[in-house]
Parts: sequence; structure tokens; C-alpha cells
Amino acid sequence: MSSGKIETRQAILEAALQLFTQGDPSAVRMVDIAKIAGVTRQAVYLHFGSRTGLLVSLVQYVDEKEGLAALAQPVWDAATGVEALDRFVTLQAEYNPRIYSTAKIGISGRYGDDAVAAAWEDRMAGRREACRGLILWLERDGVLAPFDSLEEAADLLWTLTSIQVWEQLVIDQGWTAEQYDQYLRTVMRNVFVAG
Repeated sequence: MSSGKIETRQAILEAALQLFTQGDPSAVRMVDIAKIAGVTRQAVYLHFGSRTGLLVSLVQYVDEKEGLAALAQPVWDAATGVEALDRFVTLQAEYNPRIYSTAKIGISGRYGDDAVAAAWEDRMAGRREACRGLILWLERDGVLAPFDSLEEAADLLWTLTSIQVWEQLVIDQGWTAEQYDQYLRTVMRNVFVAG
């Protein structure tokens, strides 16, 4: 991709980020994004194909911009599954504040907007896969607590480490990142690691 196309794509994503995080996601139109980005509506469609394509790309862009891959690397570099589980909780404590304004788009908008729902599901699929990997790691290490199935364990880990749980504890109840990290690590070990 030429540098001009990359710059245009980034301008569109930045405009979309601005508009989607400041109001009702379902009210954001492609023409509004184009206007803020200084491009034509056709250029937005040429780069992303559809509103859904734009939103999926926007979520991926935010993860790239916030350095998710580098922040997550210590999880996968851990020596044991238990250590990886601890680091996964720490990742949520560090990363969720960075993406909260973007995540709110999905939290609130996914029920009434198909494009938002598709972007949310794309992001959640990645989180589910990470949770499944952690559960498999605990099983391989021989320390996974009893569950009816690995999928059930992965679903529970995915839910307990969700941004909605983080939001309720940190935003709504005023927990610090340190409290969240400390208590969630204890909960994760109690739930997922055989005693």
C-alpha cells in the first residue's frame, strides 16, 4: 500500500474513532466520517468496503495503536499456565483503560447496530481464542480445576476477564488498577487452578 493510501486510511480511521467515541454509534454515517477525514464518501468505501468493514478495521487499528501485541507478549512468554493466567489479568488491568472509550461503542451499540455488533464479535472472537489457549495451557500443565468441558472453562475465563466486569469494578465501583489486578488474580487462581 502506498504511503498516500496509508495516510488516507489512517485519516479515515482517526475520523471514525473521533465520531464513534463521542456519541451514538448508530448515528455515525460514512459521509460524516469522510467529511472529518477530508476525503470523499467513495474513498471511505474504497478503503473499507462497508460500514462493517470500517468498524472491524477501527477496532484492529485501536489495538495496533495501543500496542496490544507487545503488551500481550508477556502472557505468552510465561513459564507456566498459572503465570500466564496471572499475566492475563494484569494485561486487562493495563489495557482496558486504554481502550475503554472505544469498547463502550461495542458495549452499548452492539444490540441496535449490525456493523457495531460485527466489530464487537470480531474483537470478542480474539479474546475467546486467547482464553481458550490459557485454559488449554493449564490443562497441559495438569493444574486445571475440574470443569465439565474446556469450552465451559474458556467461556467462564472470557466472562470474568471481560471489559464489562472491569468496567463495573473500576469505573462503577472505583477500584484501582492494583485492586483489580490483585483480587482478580486471586479469583482466577481459585476458580481455574486445582487446589
